[in-house]
Amino acid sequence: MISQRETIVLLHGIWMRPWLLNPLAERLRTAGYQVNVPGYASVRLTPAQNADQLYRLIQHFSTDLGLTH
Repeated sequence: MISQRETIVLLHGIWMRPWLLNPLAERLRTAGYQVNVPGYASVRLTPAQNADQLYRLIQHFSTDLGLTH
């Protein structure tokens, strides 16, 4: 089993919604990963604004002892 400290962040594509990744997220959780599926405004913000927002979000999920993929 994978350490609970390993986190996977799944990002949906443009025009998509985070719930579309739920089947994959559930499979990863069953395999022992902690999974986060955040939503973001893929078309309302510029690519640079989205990158900045997602970078801050992923930093929030990161821990000193664990891995974030």
